[in-house]
Amino acid sequence: MKCPFCANIDDKVIDSREGRTGDTIRRRRECLKCSRRFTTYERIDEIPYMVIKKDGRRERFERQKILQGLLKACEKRPCPLPDSKPSWMKSRAWSTKPPKGN
Repeated sequence: MKCPFCANIDDKVIDSREGRTGDTIRRRRECLKCSRRFTTYERIDEIPYMVIKKDGRRERFERQKILQGLLKACEKRPCPLPDSKPSWMKSRAWSTKPPKGN
């Protein structure tokens, strides 16, 4: 982080807190050159997952579409009704990382 007073890039974090809304992090920093303090706010940029359809167009990934497809597939079959989320969707890896491979 560059110091807004002297443009030095060396600093240390004094205090770190979650923002009021919970989607930002407030950090109190001190410049190691001029010893002045300043505050920075950090937030996470979410990159939406995209699905490439057979015809080449792109759509946002929607978890609900997969659940609807599973329910439709089990509609006329003797399948037990799934929970609110299927077991393979409950894993943390599925909800935060794109699938490996292709």
